Amino acid sequence: MTSRTANRIFSPERLYPGYFAMTMATGVLATVTYRLGFRSLDVIFLAIAIFSYLVLLAANGLRLWSFSSEFKKDFTDPLRGPGFFTAVVATNVIANALIIVENRPDLAWPLWIFSWVLWLVLIYGFSYSMITRKLKPDLENGINGAWLILVVATQSVSIAGSNLAPASSGPASMLFLSTCMFMLGGALYLFIIFLISYRLLFLPLDAKAFAPTYWVNMGAAAISALAGAELDKRAQLWTANLHAQPVLQGFTLFFWIIATAWIPLLIMIGWWRHAENKIPLQYDPQYWSLVFPLGMYTLCTFAIAGRFDLALLKPIPHYFVWLALAAWTATAVGLVRHAVRAWLARPPSVEAPRVRDTNGPITLEGTLK
Repeated sequence: MTSRTANRIFSPERLYPGYFAMTMATGVLATVTYRLGFRSLDVIFLAIAIFSYLVLLAANGLRLWSFSSEFKKDFTDPLRGPGFFTAVVATNVIANALIIVENRPDLAWPLWIFSWVLWLVLIYGFSYSMITRKLKPDLENGINGAWLILVVATQSVSIAGSNLAPASSGPASMLFLSTCMFMLGGALYLFIIFLISYRLLFLPLDAKAFAPTYWVNMGAAAISALAGAELDKRAQLWTANLHAQPVLQGFTLFFWIIATAWIPLLIMIGWWRHAENKIPLQYDPQYWSLVFPLGMYTLCTFAIAGRFDLALLKPIPHYFVWLALAAWTATAVGLVRHAVRAWLARPPSVEAPRVRDTNGPITLEGTLK
């Protein structure tokens, strides 16, 4: 990656909308390492996740304020727009980690409420912009794995609601809302994965176009499985006469099987991309969307194995976690390297006062320091 590219990655004007995937990946590893007994790593990952979340909130706020036209352009772009939903997921991932790792539901409540606001604004704003835009791309250039972040965002709201239900004054209402989001997320997954599968199977695919965000094909199914497991675990709090538990258990296994089935194929296509087509492995913020599914698959398998007492599945998280940790470390090292490269490659600052030409339009004049 050239220094010019590195500068573009960290430019506020061109900030990648899906950068909150870094917080998602780090926060889910905080929960995973806690569940598996890595008692020092969980706190470290949680601290890094919170720090990155605050930095990215500030950076996106600055971008919205200073570069609103670029922000709007990305939001209405069919390939970059879905990245904004990572903010919803990151908010709920931190909320869940605060509940599980730190036992602080009081801190998680405002985050969950904030995630609801974000989700409502994004899901209807993005859908409206896609439906009403005049120039629409074909399926080949209009959809990729990032669209499934809409599913991940929806299921993250469900999971945080499930975890907060025992500490609420109305747990049955909380579980009802979480069940509604779980069902909606499942419907979105089935709809979007059909379009993505059609695009992959029947339309030309350049190796460069197979971005790491296609790993969300697996990650969206994995978080759906976790959402079902969390709802099933709290079935005793359910007071409505809906008999939802058999449905929850069936869909939980259904989504876990889909997530598992995606893994070999994604590895094979990744080999095709990098080994056969010589696409170099270099830092790209989209790789955080690969790390998150690995951590989420570890977490959902741990939850399902424990909930259904499936001895066959219980060893999997203890091995898969190392793959997730290795992917996080490699991506984090890449981020640091290119952050340093971008810093060292900064161009000289330019003084450019605005000077009005009385005989013409505004011009820029300035000298290099």
